[in-house]
Amino acid sequence: MKIKVLLILLTTLLLILSPFSIRLVYAYDYYIQADFADYTPIPVNIESTLSATIKRTDGQPATGTQFAVEITFQWGGRQTFYSDSSTGKVLFKVKPTYSGVQTITFKSPEGAFADLTAYVKCVPGIIVEILEPDKNKVQFIDPLSGKDILLPVRAKETAAWSYVSVPSRWEVSVTVPSGSPSGTAVTWTVSPTSTTGVYEVSCNINNDYLGRYALTIKAYYSDYYTLPTDFTVDVRSPVVVTKYSFQTGESLTIIPGVNTGQSVDVKPGCGYFDIEFTDARGNPINVAVASIDVEIESPSGVKFSRTNGYVKVEQLTGNKIRAYFTLVESWYIIRLKSLAGGVAIGTYFVPLDQNYIKVATVSRGFNIWDFITN
Repeated sequence: MKIKVLLILLTTLLLILSPFSIRLVYAYDYYIQADFADYTPIPVNIESTLSATIKRTDGQPATGTQFAVEITFQWGGRQTFYSDSSTGKVLFKVKPTYSGVQTITFKSPEGAFADLTAYVKCVPGIIVEILEPDKNKVQFIDPLSGKDILLPVRAKETAAWSYVSVPSRWEVSVTVPSGSPSGTAVTWTVSPTSTTGVYEVSCNINNDYLGRYALTIKAYYSDYYTLPTDFTVDVRSPVVVTKYSFQTGESLTIIPGVNTGQSVDVKPGCGYFDIEFTDARGNPINVAVASIDVEIESPSGVKFSRTNGYVKVEQLTGNKIRAYFTLVESWYIIRLKSLAGGVAIGTYFVPLDQNYIKVATVSRGFNIWDFITN
């Protein structure tokens, strides 16, 4: 009788414990392992991708089954992700909001594996900000100073989003255009400017090969997490930049291939305008009046020029000339022509056919001083 009672009690106990026993066996069939070492640095306020792998007890990835994984972040938030049934990997995004060593906890809602707590070191990231990116996407070979690519940059940390005035180190890597000749190489320097925290990334292309160059720029500082910044520059042939300044105060700068033929409103009665010649970096380019023709086309199609005697041109400085012509009609097209086959920039001879502008004369409007004095 005692044996019977004992057997009944043991059977009842086994039935009660059987679900837990099955779960316990199942838990030992799998485990989860972070794919990053403890205290791996990750940037604050920047989204990064981490991963973990669910494995069998023999150390092989748990494939053929998809597992749910609940991940809790110490800085806040809990999300459920799912493993890839072909690799056993769980990919997840992290974006810590403050610095310090923090935990990431993995849990199986189904009890497939034991909980795991991993540690990460959250640090400010440091990124490179390129100033005026739209303006700098197109640049020109620079024979005079060798700055074929020139980018103004600043380093910024991601914790408080403040600027880092003096990074400890800069790094630039450049990918040359596809199809470039063997031996094409780019040398770079990074130098501080007169503005605190602003630096210039300067690149010289050894053979002046034209095309699209891809730059990756990094700044380093303290133990901050370095984030690369990618930027692509289209490098073109040298150009002559012309700045038109009118007697009545208006001005317009023409960069060939960028804003060729742009128009400017000028007050009627303007008697002269100056033309200043530089390269794309602002270095003065000397020209001689005798080698430059200034042509002004009126609405009626008549063309007035220096060579036909209707436009008087004088030399102001080595790189600046003044053209005398009174603008009284509704609009004009001002064109420049090089009579010497081009303007010299180093060993290059650059034509001026794209340095033209359109001028529209507009009313001055009511001027109280003119009314009183007249």
